[in-house]
Amino acid sequence: MSITHLVLLYLERGSEHNGIMKNRLKKVIMILIVIFGLIVIPYLVIISNHKDVGVNSSNLIVAKVNDYCIYQYDIDSIFSQFEGSISKDKILIDLVDEYVVISQADNYQVNVTDDELDDFILQFQQAQKAAYQIGIEVYGEKEYKKSLKEQMIFEKVKDKVQNNELVISDNDVTDFKQFMVDLGDQVIANMDVPEIRDNYQSELQDFLFEQWIIQRKKDVDIVINDIK
Repeated sequence: MSITHLVLLYLERGSEHNGIMKNRLKKVIMILIVIFGLIVIPYLVIISNHKDVGVNSSNLIVAKVNDYCIYQYDIDSIFSQFEGSISKDKILIDLVDEYVVISQADNYQVNVTDDELDDFILQFQQAQKAAYQIGIEVYGEKEYKKSLKEQMIFEKVKDKVQNNELVISDNDVTDFKQFMVDLGDQVIANMDVPEIRDNYQSELQDFLFEQWIIQRKKDVDIVINDIK
């Protein structure tokens, strides 16, 4: 799972979903505020779709997801912020996954209005003023706000898919159990299907969402080049 998904999994576990779109958006905003406060900029704030950039190694395009470009600079920035604790290959895979989800926005009739973005930015500024200011200084207001909007779109697509499309079957639970056991989770090894459903609800949803991303990749034009 990507870093973003793992953070969301941790933050969302135990929360209740009431099915009302307005409250869903509020939940998205609060989750994003916490995420941006925890991670500040390094992972979620990626400059996408650069235009007229100079030619040097940091501006090389290492991947494209439809019209979204991922640059060597994006990989290097995240790698540096995480002090090498995650490989560049993993960073690239995670970024591709992020943009695969964002690329599905039109298919799921997802958009973020200017009012929604302004509302989020206002709450973000109030909750994490220093983090927001750093983002503006480092990336510039236009690109920073664009990245915030993309992350809101990501969350809205994920929310729609998880709540309207994904149904967790017993086979899915069994596959998830094996996945977790392979990761070293010995507690789940002794649980039956109902127990896993009760204790790993959020994790199950994220597991299925990862499988959904894998399927969506078949419908997306992805080009991956070598990274340095």
